Amino acid sequence: MLTPWLIQLAATPEDHVPTGHLVGYEDYVTFIAKMEWGKAGHWTYANRYTPEPTESVPIYGFYLFLGHLSEWTGLSTVWVFHLARSALGAAALICWWLFCRRYSAQPAVACALGLFASFGFFKLFGEELWVYEHFVQGHAAYMGILGFPHYLVDFLAVLALFHAYLSGRSVPLLAALAGAGLGPVHPFLLALFPVIPVVHAVCFDRAKLRLALTIAAWAGIASAPVVVPQLIAYIQTPWLQEWRAQTGYDALWWEGLIRLCFTYGIAGVLAWGSLAWVLRRGSEVEKVCAAWLMTAAALLFFAPIPNSREFAFFISLPVGLLAAPHVARFAERVAPARHKLAAVAAVVLCCAHGLTMLGTVVIPHADTYHPKAVVEGLKWLEAESGPDDAVLCSWAAGSFVPMYILHPRPWVGHPTETLDFANKEKLVKPAFEGKEPPPTRWAVIVKKIDRELPIPNALPAYENDEIAIWETGAWKG
Repeated sequence: MLTPWLIQLAATPEDHVPTGHLVGYEDYVTFIAKMEWGKAGHWTYANRYTPEPTESVPIYGFYLFLGHLSEWTGLSTVWVFHLARSALGAAALICWWLFCRRYSAQPAVACALGLFASFGFFKLFGEELWVYEHFVQGHAAYMGILGFPHYLVDFLAVLALFHAYLSGRSVPLLAALAGAGLGPVHPFLLALFPVIPVVHAVCFDRAKLRLALTIAAWAGIASAPVVVPQLIAYIQTPWLQEWRAQTGYDALWWEGLIRLCFTYGIAGVLAWGSLAWVLRRGSEVEKVCAAWLMTAAALLFFAPIPNSREFAFFISLPVGLLAAPHVARFAERVAPARHKLAAVAAVVLCCAHGLTMLGTVVIPHADTYHPKAVVEGLKWLEAESGPDDAVLCSWAAGSFVPMYILHPRPWVGHPTETLDFANKEKLVKPAFEGKEPPPTRWAVIVKKIDRELPIPNALPAYENDEIAIWETGAWKG
């Protein structure tokens, strides 16, 4: 689990620093920025990707905690991030294997499909189709293991909840752990995962309804200390409402249907195709998986929240469990004497794109390292600026500025975290050209990524081979 980060660290060029990025660069740098905010002593989060000062709210507690952990241990935030990802990822892999071994007749096949089917397959057919797998969050399994440890908290919470329901053991403890995990990380998922056992009980096994309601109650109680303050913040804080509204994605109903049914490649087709048979004659576990798929699909289409697509979180897990018997039967038919080898081949066929993507994690690219000179320039800017200052920059530069400095905040940064990003982004180039007054005290160009931005008609206050920084009051443009 830690190896990709260690390889990146060992291969760092002398004049660069490793970013720690493995997957999902735009989001990754924001999580490091949130950890840096926690490292500075904060337990609530003020938006660091928009130029306006914003009220602190009780969100991103997981990454703020990791930031405090960085301060307490003396380790860098990147090291703490990858240690957390590795520890939680190892625990998630072990628990997923144990879950499959207990609840699937083909544990190895189900385990592999549940993980690697989440890579999807649309990218094989071009960037335009790749968008479909981006907006179905079943990729949370591999994104957690390779990228974002908060997904792994969800992963463990989900397995705890379903093990409690399927086994009937340690119900209050496991349900409370699930609620305590989902609450700080993705509280809206409490509208999905604790509801699935209730849907299963109502549709298939009324005798388990009391157990399902008990699990939902304990999950809700355990999450309340975190979820209630978050709900109050969402109701009372205008910037938080605006930010959440920006995370929405509009799609036609048939586009949503394509994403649900086909994003997981062959495994997804097998799982959805077997649903009618499962509803009539499937085992208890298969019917729970069917309830999972149907509940997630209903919320994905009808839930009144901007990012309802995220109700498909971890949908690759039931897809893997439902597809596994079909893959195993196929293997036994094509190679009865060597059906285990054939099963491996079938899994590889189902997950070919995901398996090939693993190699890209350790191959250096533009986001793997930042020049030391850029970091030095940003540190100079932090020393010269005030906590309420903002800096004019491209969104590509603004995406990682808060990763290294606490202020000034970027004029534009992450597209969904910068408030009114679209209009602010339109002002960047005209302001650099002098056609519009600079909206901030400071301006930054990172030379290798901002070549399209013109240099203002003024000497920079700071400059090296990689970065130039202006105090905009000196601009003559």
